[in-house]
Amino acid sequence: MKIIDFLSKMSALLKKAIRMSPENARVVVIHQLIETLNATITWILPGLLIRLVMSDTDFSIIILSVICYAAILLAAKGGSLGFGLLETALGYAANNYAALEVSQKGMRMSFQSFEDSDNLVKRQRAMESTYIFSNVVDCVFGHGIHSIVALISGICILSQGKTWILCLLLLLSIAKVTLKRQFRKNAYLVKKNYARSSLKRDYYYGLLTDYACAKELRLYDAEPLFLQKYSDAEKEVLVGLQKSKLLEKRGDVFGLVLTMISAIVVYVTAIEQSFAGILAPAFFVIFISALHLLEDGITEFFLLFSETGELLDRYHDFCAFTSLREPSAQEGSNTPAEPWTLSFENVTFRYPNAETDALQNITFQLKPGEMTAIVGDNGSGKTTLVLLICRLLEPTKGRIVLDGKDLREYRLEEYLRHIAPVFQDYQLHAYSLRENIAFLDEEENGVWDAIKQAGVYGLVDHLPNKLETYVSRLLSDDGCEFSGGERQQLSLARALYKIRTVDDPVFLLDEPTSALDPLREKAYIQRIHDITSGKTTVYITQQMASTQLADQILVLKKGRLLECGPFDELMAQNGLFATMFNEQKYRYVDAGVE
Repeated sequence: MKIIDFLSKMSALLKKAIRMSPENARVVVIHQLIETLNATITWILPGLLIRLVMSDTDFSIIILSVICYAAILLAAKGGSLGFGLLETALGYAANNYAALEVSQKGMRMSFQSFEDSDNLVKRQRAMESTYIFSNVVDCVFGHGIHSIVALISGICILSQGKTWILCLLLLLSIAKVTLKRQFRKNAYLVKKNYARSSLKRDYYYGLLTDYACAKELRLYDAEPLFLQKYSDAEKEVLVGLQKSKLLEKRGDVFGLVLTMISAIVVYVTAIEQSFAGILAPAFFVIFISALHLLEDGITEFFLLFSETGELLDRYHDFCAFTSLREPSAQEGSNTPAEPWTLSFENVTFRYPNAETDALQNITFQLKPGEMTAIVGDNGSGKTTLVLLICRLLEPTKGRIVLDGKDLREYRLEEYLRHIAPVFQDYQLHAYSLRENIAFLDEEENGVWDAIKQAGVYGLVDHLPNKLETYVSRLLSDDGCEFSGGERQQLSLARALYKIRTVDDPVFLLDEPTSALDPLREKAYIQRIHDITSGKTTVYITQQMASTQLADQILVLKKGRLLECGPFDELMAQNGLFATMFNEQKYRYVDAGVE
């Protein structure tokens, strides 16, 4: 059963590798055939030439034979070099395709699953295993073709009545491959244990090379700390690599010793045959060559299974991530056509491995067309609440109900089509404004409309390249460095563009005025209020003055909903919200905003 399971998995891996790059499979076969021809020419033809020299063959024929030998050898070497380069290029393409599959899996996972630390380690191991799809083709076809040559050589040796040589070489090859396999497996297990160290190393390296971190690195003199953390993580990775390489080299040393024993057996046998008069001098080189081909071929045969076993271990790591089961974004029913109410019913959420709940027994309603403000101290659960509305997180307890039906019963893809988020940690990427707002869409009029609504039309229209202006100078010398407030407005334009064709969108704004001064804040909130008038809107804010435009206010503290209601009602209660508002009131009086 184990053999059948092994062959089944090997077949699945090989089929996937061939599907990824059929051209690579064809090139590998041709390359390995040429390599086998090379080996045969190198070992066999010199013996044939010696036979010609020792016979009464005409000198001109010998010279012609030498020239033909050199031409064949040159052509084989040239062909091997050319196809080897092509195989390398196509192998990279197959591995890049595998890396893309890992990346796409990460993008398609739920946010909650993606940020789980165990899944991040699985992703790291999968990414480190992408090389297998070029290697398995080379392994199966390369070792397979060499094994066929070994079979032919073995038949030749057996025809000479040398069964014991075949058995001895067989035993030596089994021993060599078994030892190398065991050492390599131990090395693989060592590497696997250092996957988390590799994840840390890559993270710190990303910080050191990230353009967005460049200012803080310099202004806070943070580079020594980051370099130290990167160096420590790199040392951990190097320790793992050194341990694994040492184990591999031990296997290579044992393999070399057994190879030397095989070589001694080959030469002693050939010399003994020569002295006994059984083997003519002209056939001495040919006999040795056949024995070498036999020994190499037997080793290649067992390496086929040994190395494929190693690749299957890596394939398991690859599939452990890419085969993680996730609910399909296509599953479920469509959201109702008419505007809908979203209700939280005793919702509790706890992050993985956390000791306390981020939210506890939250109950409230988001009614169609109403604006809801969420306020609270840092760490009170405001952003977590918005992520639950986005369905980037799912409740640990309780449920979120959309028009009387559990939100998880609706198609995620359809539901997200209505969500227009602007997060506090919004991201503008180092490509054009058009791509930042519309991504792959090309509806230019829609992009301009969104920019006008967001209040940055004048800014963009005055740029030399307008929508083709790159954000930052990281990838373009003509790029533009936008201020924090401008970036926030551009991120709002992105949200507006997304829901341009949706009748009942839900705006989710996480600290939408965090980059604006108090004087401009209320005007900007008024703009948002005008834009979202008649549309369901949720926004997080630390600025209490902006809550006066909200239909209801949620007040969170340590993950609990302490107060809920309209502005006037909460002020009359003289509770936590009224205290927070009054503490900030002087700012708006002094700025002339109240």
